[in-house]
Amino acid sequence: MTKSIDEINHHVYSARAKILGSTEIHVKRDSTIAIACSVNTHALSVTWYHGVSVVDFDSQRGGISLETEKTDVGTTSRLMLTRASLRDSGNYTCIPMGAIPASVRVHVLTGEQPAAMQTSASCVLTPTAVYLTTAGLSILILLYWHQYSTISQTTSIHANRDMHHRRTYS
Repeated sequence: MTKSIDEINHHVYSARAKILGSTEIHVKRDSTIAIACSVNTHALSVTWYHGVSVVDFDSQRGGISLETEKTDVGTTSRLMLTRASLRDSGNYTCIPMGAIPASVRVHVLTGEQPAAMQTSASCVLTPTAVYLTTAGLSILILLYWHQYSTISQTTSIHANRDMHHRRTYS
């Protein structure tokens, strides 16, 4: 049986990877980094990148392992890096053959959480915060517009009155 171009295109474009868990991971130095990627199809292979380089399982760093599991619905790939160091920080991308890739950002922390990260937590925008911020900005814009239009109307009334006054008394 031959597949149509539409069937092939649908399969290629609907096949995608997804990072299981958060796409921002914070780990302490010397701990284990564990990243899982689920693919909604049976991928022939899954390649992991750290930045722009393929993760090298035979590197001198050591402590890098990969587990790939085929299930009824797809493929799951788990990348593990033991003894995390600052060099392990960065973007990790799971690229399954024939599917859209997925990425995760890893931050390796030394000791306590840095002050910059503690203060940045208050800047995280949740959907509610975005909604409230958008609503607040909309109200400010409406108030500004109302004030501006009131000033414009008042100016227009005064201009018309002055013009009428000049015609009447000139």
